[in-house]
Amino acid sequence: MERDDRKRLWYKSLSIFLALAMSITFFFLLFRLKDISDSFSKIWGAIGPFVYGTAIAYVLNPVCNFFERNFYSLFEKARAKDPMKPAKPMSIIVTMVLALLCIYFLIASLLPQLVDSLMGLVNTMPDKLAQAQIWAEETLQGHEELLNSLDTSIDSIEDFVYKWFTSEFLPNINIIVGSFSSGVVSIFGFLKNAFISVIVAIYVLSARKKVVRKLEILLSSILKDKYFHAVWEELNYADKMFSGFISGKIIDSAIIGVLTFIVLTIWNMISGFNYVLLISVVIGVTNLIPFFGPFIGAIPCAVLILLDSPMNCLGFIIFIVILQQIDGNILGPKILGNATGISSFGVLFAVLLFGSMWGFVGMLVGVPVYGIIYDVIMKLIMKGLRRNGKYEMADECLRERMEALESSAKEEQQKKNRFGKRKKEE
Repeated sequence: MERDDRKRLWYKSLSIFLALAMSITFFFLLFRLKDISDSFSKIWGAIGPFVYGTAIAYVLNPVCNFFERNFYSLFEKARAKDPMKPAKPMSIIVTMVLALLCIYFLIASLLPQLVDSLMGLVNTMPDKLAQAQIWAEETLQGHEELLNSLDTSIDSIEDFVYKWFTSEFLPNINIIVGSFSSGVVSIFGFLKNAFISVIVAIYVLSARKKVVRKLEILLSSILKDKYFHAVWEELNYADKMFSGFISGKIIDSAIIGVLTFIVLTIWNMISGFNYVLLISVVIGVTNLIPFFGPFIGAIPCAVLILLDSPMNCLGFIIFIVILQQIDGNILGPKILGNATGISSFGVLFAVLLFGSMWGFVGMLVGVPVYGIIYDVIMKLIMKGLRRNGKYEMADECLRERMEALESSAKEEQQKKNRFGKRKKEE
């Protein structure tokens, strides 16, 4: 009994000590939150390029695998001694060159037109506002109260702009110049981090199979076989979810951007349509965001077109509605298939939730993250049902999950059959 009493006293003392230690740690973190935040910012500044480089390598991995398979087949037909040895570096070089060329093309084609569009908008804005005022006055002719309210609103806006310019902008011009100088420094820092990220992406692509193998060995050394297989299966599922969704979305958005460019170019030849390339790029990029992307891109473009031609704006809105119907019902399902296995409500919920937490990045990755969480929850539910003897319900959940993932499994099997025998292990 004395031994049991000592044991209980020991556990009680240990519990009190841990509770006090956690309380002290909590209050320390609470009162030193700014210092901790600054420390994390410094750490992120150091490891950020490595994280971005890994993310770039992950996005480019399917493209690199595609070129690696083709180069491997090419050198194998040429009866090279070790086809993988030249195929691997060539696939990485071609992938990175294509990625950099795409970025250069976007910047070189979009930036000049963006500057021209903004300059033209600034130069024509006074005339367009004057025309809008004349149109409003003609439309509201006979409604004196509305006309007086319109004039009062315009005068208030002019007064606000004048006061802001004289009392805010001019006195703080030194601060603005200083901000510009720091902005130039930030640009150089961004270019440095971008260069490091590209180098890291090349290293990760060259060692991607070894990294995966080392991760497998690490997990196998930490976890028991039962837990290791469950975790490894979920990691494979997450990889298929992310790679399938991201690559499919990129292809889908590129096609939407090209279709928009072709239609607007023809439209420009027929009746005149400004900002063709700018609008096409905006529509293509924002289409990466599920559900809300088309609206996010179409609204500012429609406002920009409205300032130039109200009739073109109306036609553009009709065109975007038709294009998104084609994308949502034909093009998107054909390219993506059922990559996520979640409902439309789940997509909406994921975009809203993760978009509010992580902003634009959350909107992009929210759907596959939600799909992974949903898959884990469904597995736990099925395990609980079997533990409680509800085998019929567990089988029903399993059938729904298998039906949701059937199309992606078929695509994976077709891909394996298409490329024939598997590549040699390194």
